Amino acid sequence: MKAWARKGWLHVVRGSVEVNGEALGAGDGVAIDPGGGEETIVVGARDRGEVLLFDMAA
Repeated sequence: MKAWARKGWLHVVRGSVEVNGEALGAGDGVAIDPGGGEETIVVGARDRGEVLLFDMAA
């Protein structure tokens, strides 16, 4: 198993988005951990959604 050196956090600033099929609204956030099994993240805007993506060292 590969040891991932990066993790992430996606925060919805306004509007709404869908992340891997899950609806998120303003103020919601989701942790991104490639070592947790999901290597692909699919993000789609629903209601003029705006997000911030934080790239962090693990």
